[in-house]
Amino acid sequence: MGDGPSFAVFIINYWGKHDYRGNLSLKVMTVSMLDYKRRLRYMEIGKQFKHILVAVDDSYLGQMALVNAIHQAREDEAKLTIVSIFEKGQLSVFDFFSKEKTTAAEDDVRRALDRYRQMALENGLTDVDIRIAEGEPGEVIVKDVIPAVQPDMVVIGSNSQKGTEKYFGSQSSYIANHAPVTVMIVR
Repeated sequence: MGDGPSFAVFIINYWGKHDYRGNLSLKVMTVSMLDYKRRLRYMEIGKQFKHILVAVDDSYLGQMALVNAIHQAREDEAKLTIVSIFEKGQLSVFDFFSKEKTTAAEDDVRRALDRYRQMALENGLTDVDIRIAEGEPGEVIVKDVIPAVQPDMVVIGSNSQKGTEKYFGSQSSYIANHAPVTVMIVR
């Protein structure tokens, strides 16, 4: 027999409640020893990402998402794609119908993306791509950007500024719940 038991029992979660008879509620999972060893090895190595997508805006948490994405990409020697979402809905009614104002606002987003790309390059990354997309951030990122870019991780701030109100919270929640890849939400 030599190698010990062929299975192990792990307590995954303690519910902290007693049932009506006063017994503790514990969630228990049986795992094969081979599976346990595989999981330990995976935890030692950690997951290495090959392509990281970061959604950035000019909010503090948007910038922190970029900093975290650059760090992760440098650690994993991964490609980094930086995306900003241009939202025409944020323009005033007059600006929305003005081709000049819309183009100027879009140019501002492009200049910001160029600055973000330069920041990533200055911090040791060599493979950095930038993208601009248009629409509702959560939906656009999940339905358009992720399929086009094919990252294995998305980094996003927990919320951002839209005018004077916090905005990205619902968008980051949407991405976390609908993205087919790992999502890191930065606070």
